[in-house]
Amino acid sequence: MSVIGISLAAAASLAIAALVWVFGRGRERGEAYWLTGYALAALSLIVAAVSPWLNAALPSLAEPLEPVTALIAPQPASGAEPAALAITPGLRWDLILLALWGAGAALRGVVELRRSLLLHLRLKKTQPADSETRARVTRVARSMAVSAVIDVRIDAVPSPFVCGLLRPILVLPRDNGTDDLVLAHELAHIRRRDSRTLLAMRLAGLALWFNPFVFLIERERRLAVEIACDRAALETLGNGRARSYARSLLQAACANSGPQAALGFGVEPRKALEMRIRSILSPAPKTRSAGGMVALAALAVMALPVAGLQVAEASGMAADPDFTAPVVQGRTTSRFGPAAPGPDGPRNHTGHDIAAPAGTPVIAPAGGRVTYAGSGYNGQAGWGNVVEIDHGSGWTTVYAQLQDYAVAPGDAVLAGQVIARVGSSGVSTGPHLHVEVHRDGERLDPADHLPGLASATPSDG
Repeated sequence: MSVIGISLAAAASLAIAALVWVFGRGRERGEAYWLTGYALAALSLIVAAVSPWLNAALPSLAEPLEPVTALIAPQPASGAEPAALAITPGLRWDLILLALWGAGAALRGVVELRRSLLLHLRLKKTQPADSETRARVTRVARSMAVSAVIDVRIDAVPSPFVCGLLRPILVLPRDNGTDDLVLAHELAHIRRRDSRTLLAMRLAGLALWFNPFVFLIERERRLAVEIACDRAALETLGNGRARSYARSLLQAACANSGPQAALGFGVEPRKALEMRIRSILSPAPKTRSAGGMVALAALAVMALPVAGLQVAEASGMAADPDFTAPVVQGRTTSRFGPAAPGPDGPRNHTGHDIAAPAGTPVIAPAGGRVTYAGSGYNGQAGWGNVVEIDHGSGWTTVYAQLQDYAVAPGDAVLAGQVIARVGSSGVSTGPHLHVEVHRDGERLDPADHLPGLASATPSDG
């Protein structure tokens, strides 16, 4: 269901982007392209958030902390008390990854807070604009169909910039020599509500800080936004003034080349500045060709199956568990299948019995999560103390006749971890381990799946 849900969500975002690409105006297509890339880059975080099996699967994907032989305690001498059970705590990889992600998000949050504080301090130094400047901004705003009430301020800045979420703030240079096209560019940002979009992108960057492609995509998206605002200004007030507008852009770039970076118009890397000027001087702005749509579709075709495999692997559904550790050191006394007739006639043995001295450690053969630890398992009063481990993909293992156990329901265990001790807590003729292997509720022969059982010869004693 997780794979289907993620695939549908990603497909819906791609469909929306494709509709905008095909039917939207030219100035909208570039931004839609990068927003789609941003959504695809976020799939890894979506996978981690929606997969309910991630916590159970991460331990099984990890390596054992110590070799199995180091976890098995020496056998006690005859008549001696069994050695204390050595418990190897399992690493909670889910919590470790969550802590690392949280630390990175917090560090990124500090960077964003610092940027916001610097902007706030900058705004405190500004002064309200005079009535003539406000009237000029109002005139250009009407031509740009901007209905918002704008707080116009002036400061010693080399080029204008806009900010503000609830009420837009436009900061202009003190010389009041800003070209109308430059004003129209900034007002286009206000009309598009780019400040809100920028805030949303920065918040998303807090969650996706670990993906360097996200910041590259955001840089390209912001360039697409600048180009869109350039075209909006030219469409409204251009009238053959493209060259003078490009000249104003170059002048703003030169003014912003000092040590103190401005916050708005004209502040772009050299390559981005060249792209903006080329777009301004182009008589017919180019839109992306069908090849771009083909590349986008190919990216989706590759990304969606990868996302599905990520979910399958994270939930333990991609493959059967890797049983690598022998469950106990002992001798086989009874195998899976037909057993000796009992008082009620022939019976079928549902597991594999291994005799061992009381107190012998019982080892988890593969990683998983404990789903049962106690007595009276499924009404089986004769089984004594029982531990059940879910290994994912429908596979579970059951351990009965235990003297005691070192795990509790919900615990994550690793392959090779000690989970219990051999005992004779139920109906039995002596200390031994009864182990079963289930897949989707069906009992399977443990000798076919657990290491060391297939070659063991049943004892006659």
